[in-house]
Amino acid sequence: MEIARIDPNLAIKSNIDQQDLVWYDCREAPFSLHGLLWEDGFCRMPGKRAEQVSQNVSILSRNTAGGRVRFRTDSPYVAISCTMPSIIRFPHMALLGTTGFDLYVDGVFANTFRMPVDLTEGYEAIVRLPGSDMRD
Repeated sequence: MEIARIDPNLAIKSNIDQQDLVWYDCREAPFSLHGLLWEDGFCRMPGKRAEQVSQNVSILSRNTAGGRVRFRTDSPYVAISCTMPSIIRFPHMALLGTTGFDLYVDGVFANTFRMPVDLTEGYEAIVRLPGSDMRD
């Protein structure tokens, strides 16, 4: 069930001008998460386990680099909407490296979802896909 039907305040507001856009939650079927779990936000290992290892591991367990969301679609595009607990700007790494999402189609890199330069807490982005066949 769409959460917005229960509480309209939780509806996702979109800046993407695509009339047939339908938003889905990547934590629910038909999506499958790999390398990530949900504990009041995405993380790479259970919080209690990370705390047992060290404070640094506990902090780094919230960096979601390497996580994957897998699904199949015949859509001509894929859109994302993300909110981040913090935006980290490193002097040695582009913002794309800390807040970007890559899209792979059938195991081959297709494109990167790009964020606005003035990013403060999250963004929406869309990537158009060639063809209309079902693909991973």
